[in-house]
Amino acid sequence: MTSAIRNPSTVPGVDPTLVQMLGRTRARKLRRLATETDASHEFLLKVAMDLLECALLRLRPKNREAVRMGMARWDNLSPATRSQLARAAVNARWAKSRAGKAGNAAEPQGEGSEAMKSDKVE
Repeated sequence: MTSAIRNPSTVPGVDPTLVQMLGRTRARKLRRLATETDASHEFLLKVAMDLLECALLRLRPKNREAVRMGMARWDNLSPATRSQLARAAVNARWAKSRAGKAGNAAEPQGEGSEAMKSDKVE
């Protein structure tokens, strides 16, 4: 083994500043990808950033107004009502999970199930 590989701050063929920013493992992956694809490090990093940007665009909420209004509604609820609605949501989620495992479509049970059915906000 060469001394360059033993030194954690360097990876042969990759700029030391880039190694410091990415870390040794990611710098080695970058070097391997650059070797296999005959592409430059800069090009591979640009492609990776473009892919991340595309993924973020797909994950962003499509209707920001609906999200904002939902958060505003949640902020206007009392802590007791928020707790009741959260408990009802958890109970409904567990009931759905249990129904799926049992193979039947059981109705959500528990004290919170009534809170989910009523839309009355105090």
